[in-house]
Amino acid sequence: MGWAKFFEDNERITTERKFEREIIAPNVHKIIHYDCYYCNKSFQSSENRNNHIREKHNVVGPLLFINGKISSTSTDNYLDEINSAKILLCGFKEVKIFFNQEVVKYASEEIDLMPYFKKHLKCYIIYIANKNYVIKKYDSQNISSQFVNEIINNWEKQITENETILLSNEYPSTLNEAEKRYLNGFYDYFTACKTSDEINKKKRYEGASAILSSFNLLPPKGIVLLKIISFRFNWIEKLGHLSKETTGSSFDKIVDFFHGEKGKLTESMSKTENEQQFFVEDEISECLNAIMAYQNGDFDVVDGFLKKWSVENFSKIKDINKRDRILFLKIRRLSTLKRNLEAIECYKQLKTPLLKVEAKKFIL
Repeated sequence: MGWAKFFEDNERITTERKFEREIIAPNVHKIIHYDCYYCNKSFQSSENRNNHIREKHNVVGPLLFINGKISSTSTDNYLDEINSAKILLCGFKEVKIFFNQEVVKYASEEIDLMPYFKKHLKCYIIYIANKNYVIKKYDSQNISSQFVNEIINNWEKQITENETILLSNEYPSTLNEAEKRYLNGFYDYFTACKTSDEINKKKRYEGASAILSSFNLLPPKGIVLLKIISFRFNWIEKLGHLSKETTGSSFDKIVDFFHGEKGKLTESMSKTENEQQFFVEDEISECLNAIMAYQNGDFDVVDGFLKKWSVENFSKIKDINKRDRILFLKIRRLSTLKRNLEAIECYKQLKTPLLKVEAKKFIL
């Protein structure tokens, strides 16, 4: 186990849930394009767009947009502010809609929900075609309070000093629901770090990601945690999205590496106020350091890391994501050495779809 340091210059963060795409009306021919909410495809009719969403993205009902993002039914949605809220029926007809048990009447495909929100309420339940969406207001300053951070810091200290100790998630009664939920994300993460059972470890990591992703505004340490988890699972698209929501992030170099771009980040060691120290598993920190070294042109560090993974040691790795991270780095390094045949053999072993797409750039 070890520590890693990251830079985060911006405290604002949104989740990985998709943004609502604007309708584009080009000047030429005045054709309205209806953009998909999940991918970059556009259509000349809303019917074609809706059919595409149902068929290609397995959407089986209307979509709820809060602050321009698609809301989830799998977890509560925590929002610091509610600036916009609407339902897009996406071609579905005669849908029953309730807002806190009040019937929502509508006459168009787009339904504005903002008039239903009340300032004094902190929780809203929206029922749309047999699906319940829970929207909860919270104060983002509370989850970054000194008291909450002390609990997180204590967990880090415990797990560093004694990896076998059982962490306690019995919180003081003074904490509110949002604070406890936020802490639960870190609890799942630290528990994942210390467990040797791969199935439980994976569930804990995924649980931490789901919990923290339910907040639309996170402090820097929460942002870093989401990025670490995204890196661990090779969720490079999500990592890229998270990095776009911050400035001066150390993870910018990681994203650039996977897309074959030169590192654009210049870190200032005097920016100690933006530095986030974080406890991570050794296999994550070692790979992160090797990738950063590659981006900085320090190939001795890269070669030292890859040397550890002989054919025998590599064959013992059960985690596909870990295998693919090592393979991808090896492909990048082999490509710089013009050893394309070896790079191609590594490419054949890749399982992660996005990494296969990106790796193909370096073996031709």
